[in-house]
Amino acid sequence: MSTFQTIGGSFSLDRTGLFSSSEKYAFPIEPGTPDFSAAEAFAKAYEDASFSVDESGCFIVGDFRATDAHGMIQETLDFSMKEEPIQSHPNFGIGQADSIATMYGYNETTKEFSINVPDASLLSDIQTAPNQNAGGGDNPMYGVTSYLSIGCIFRRTQTVADLGDIDGLFDNIGLISDLPGDTLIEVPDLASRNWLKLAPKVTSRAGVFEVSEQWQLSGAGGWNSILYKATA
Repeated sequence: MSTFQTIGGSFSLDRTGLFSSSEKYAFPIEPGTPDFSAAEAFAKAYEDASFSVDESGCFIVGDFRATDAHGMIQETLDFSMKEEPIQSHPNFGIGQADSIATMYGYNETTKEFSINVPDASLLSDIQTAPNQNAGGGDNPMYGVTSYLSIGCIFRRTQTVADLGDIDGLFDNIGLISDLPGDTLIEVPDLASRNWLKLAPKVTSRAGVFEVSEQWQLSGAGGWNSILYKATA
């Protein structure tokens, strides 16, 4: 029977603690038909394996992931800006005396602001002047239909030997949830906003698990507690 010999290989350890190795083995071609049963049994120890044969012999390349996870954690805090309808602004407030809608003359029927400010005497912190806006009036909100709002996704990725090593991995998915208390990144406290836990991604890799958890930041005012509040 042919004897395998190690002729090369490489390994790596990524920032999440996943150890990967690629090894190449060879055994010489003997007279007659080579016995591939040994190679097939040998390959079963690997996550991926490939064979090749040439005049110098038969070769097998095996790739595997370590069964002993190191438990290192990678985190990212991915901020973004997105356009939102002006009606969703936390200070829009239809019917409130000092709201954007009232002070700048928002018409609920036409869904737009008036050309001129309804009562300029109520405004002390804006500039008003004739022909300031496209309609020839003094209302700086005329024509405004949206505003930029901050968004953010917090991600935590790690490799573990057992899914039970991650506390609450499958708890409160799709519900309002605090970030883990032991985050490596010092996440800023954003007033009037909270977090929604998204579905995790779990990949099994030859005895270990690559796990990615995500939380999404709400808009101003927080996630709708009627829809997303976690049960006690």
